[in-house]
Amino acid sequence: MLPDQVALATLDEIVRGDYPAAAADFNPTMQSLLPTQALQQSWDLYQQVFGAYQSHGVPENIQRGDVTVVNVPLQMTRRPGQFRLSVQPDGTVASLTFLKEGVPVP
Repeated sequence: MLPDQVALATLDEIVRGDYPAAAADFNPTMQSLLPTQALQQSWDLYQQVFGAYQSHGVPENIQRGDVTVVNVPLQMTRRPGQFRLSVQPDGTVASLTFLKEGVPVP
C-alpha cells in the first residue's frame, strides 16, 4: 500500500473505532508508545477539543529521508485539524499525531 493509502486506511479505522485495526501497521516502537487504549484516548481527547470528525481532505505526502510523512486535513465540528502519519519504506507506521491546522512538517 502507498503511504497515503496507509494514512487514509488508518484514519478510517480510527473514525470507525476499530483501534486494533488502526494499530496493526504500527512498528514495534509505536506499538509500545501508543497501544490501542492510548490511541482511543488520544482520539477521544482530540474530538473533545476540535469537535466530532466530519470529513477529511486530500492527503499530502512529504518525503523526509526514507520516511514518508502524510498530512491529512481534517474537518471537525468545532475547528479544522490535521492527521499526520509517518510511514516507513516497509509500510509500517513510525508516528501518528492529531494536530491543529497549519502545523508545519519538521
